[in-house]
Amino acid sequence: MYPIYPLLALNAAISLHVIVTYLSSNNPRDLISKIPSRLRMAAIVLFVIFTLDLAFLRTYGIVSGYRAPLEIYSPLTEAGVARPGDNVCLGKEWYRFPSSYHLANGTKAKFIRSEFNGLLPGEFSEAQIGFGFFPGAWLEPPGMNDENKEDMGKYVCNTFTLLRVVR
Repeated sequence: MYPIYPLLALNAAISLHVIVTYLSSNNPRDLISKIPSRLRMAAIVLFVIFTLDLAFLRTYGIVSGYRAPLEIYSPLTEAGVARPGDNVCLGKEWYRFPSSYHLANGTKAKFIRSEFNGLLPGEFSEAQIGFGFFPGAWLEPPGMNDENKEDMGKYVCNTFTLLRVVR
C-alpha cells in the first residue's frame, strides 16, 4: 500500500474537486441547484471536517496503540541506567524491538536463545577506513545466510544474565 498512498491522495483531491464543482452548480436544469447554496456549502464543510476528524483519530489510534515498545525501552536512555558496553538482551519477541537508535550510546541489542530458531538480525560493520562512504550498509555481517538457518553466534546473552537497573 505504501507506493499507492500518493495516488490515493490525488484521487481523493480530484474527487473532492468534482463533488464541490457539481454542488456549486447554478444551472437551473440541475436538481442540485434547487438546494440553497449555504446548505450545500455547509454539507461540504461538514464532510471535510468529518474526514479530518477521522484522519486525526486514526493517527492517534496508531500512535497510542503501537507505542508500547518505545515506552518499554525509554528508561534505558535515562542517566545512570545503561553504561557504554552494556547489552540489552532480547528474547523470543525480539522483532518488537523498535531500533538500536533508541538505546543509549555504547549499548547494544543482543539475543537470548528462545523458541525462535531462525536467523536473527546482524550488526552493521563499524569499520571506518577503506570500505567506501557507508561501510556498514553494504558489508555483510558474519553468520548471515539466505536460508533462514539459525546462527548460534548471534546468542551473546545467556538466560542467567540479569538486567541491571540503577535508579
